[in-house]
Amino acid sequence: MTAQIIDAISNKVKTEIDLMCSTNRVIGASVGIIYDQDLIWDYGFGYSDLLTESTTDQNTIYRIASITKTFTAAAIFQLRDKGSISIDDPLTKYIPEFDTVNADSRSIKQVTLRRLLCHHSGLMAEAPASEPYWSTQKIPSVQQIIENMASVKIVVREDTAFKYSNLGFALLGEVIARVTGNRYEDYVTTEILNPLEMTSTTFIINLATIPN
Repeated sequence: MTAQIIDAISNKVKTEIDLMCSTNRVIGASVGIIYDQDLIWDYGFGYSDLLTESTTDQNTIYRIASITKTFTAAAIFQLRDKGSISIDDPLTKYIPEFDTVNADSRSIKQVTLRRLLCHHSGLMAEAPASEPYWSTQKIPSVQQIIENMASVKIVVREDTAFKYSNLGFALLGEVIARVTGNRYEDYVTTEILNPLEMTSTTFIINLATIPN
């Protein structure tokens, strides 16, 4: 790819990013173009720290939020390839406590790993709680979700609608933990992040990552 083409593409991308970030009052963003496995262009918009007004760049670390689901899915398929699980198994095979959810027994058995991965299980979007935890950031642990399983509901019949479920992926993470005998975070780090040398991707912000 020639420098002229790169300039033409990057200038258009930069203009679009500036407009999108300004319109949506984004504090900071980092953008890169990969060609043939190489980073050929990168651009930082805004700030990585408002107090120090440090700017963003290709090393700025961001919270990946629901992109975590991609790693969960990759881990599930790794275990499928090893013969440890089948993605068409009902969730109850790995988490027997799920049998107590607020639904009929037929619906419960239709909640399979495959349907959870595709958001087609009909499971409610969030774990039930007594407070708005997305506001308070007091998100229930998997153990708390398990203990409160009787309050979980299947709200849509399976395969009839795309029903996004954070709860479903939390339970998939628990499947990974129970099948492997390791914490979800440890399995993903050991089996996915480390082999891919994704050294900037971590579950915990530490002294090494804070500067970025």
